Amino acid sequence: MSIFTYVPRGLCLPLSIREKVLGLEHPDTGQNIFDLAALLRDKGNHTDAEPLYRRILSIHDNFVKQGTAISLKFISLVGACHSNLAFHSYVPAKNWKEAEYHYYRQALDLFNKVPNPLEAANVELNLQNLFHLSGKEPDLARVKELTRILEVGGDKRAEKGYMLLREVS
Repeated sequence: MSIFTYVPRGLCLPLSIREKVLGLEHPDTGQNIFDLAALLRDKGNHTDAEPLYRRILSIHDNFVKQGTAISLKFISLVGACHSNLAFHSYVPAKNWKEAEYHYYRQALDLFNKVPNPLEAANVELNLQNLFHLSGKEPDLARVKELTRILEVGGDKRAEKGYMLLREVS
């Protein structure tokens, strides 16, 4: 399979070459892996995107074990991987506990560390939706606040909050 990624200076290189040149654990390689996963996700191919997200999580785990300094940009990628795995894999499978504790809460923690308030609000809103789907009571005051944060930030994901409020009210 030949996967091409856009790289600085207008060069187009297969991901495998970037992995050889930069290394499997280079943050730029991680960015390319994430971009490929996002492309697959956007095409609705969550099955092939999932192992790519997991590769990025593995890279992050190795950085942590080695005590490697991790950029805020890469931490954001890891947060997005956790969120995407929860949203596209664990929630549809109704694996509520894994989605909540292993993925959404990890993503929320990472986005709060970066900080990235819009992504944190989106993840927490997804968590409130998970509560609703799993039969738990969502915190409606918090849903309203998260929806407001997204709306003020011009983020179209605020609509998820409005939909949840309509469903629960």
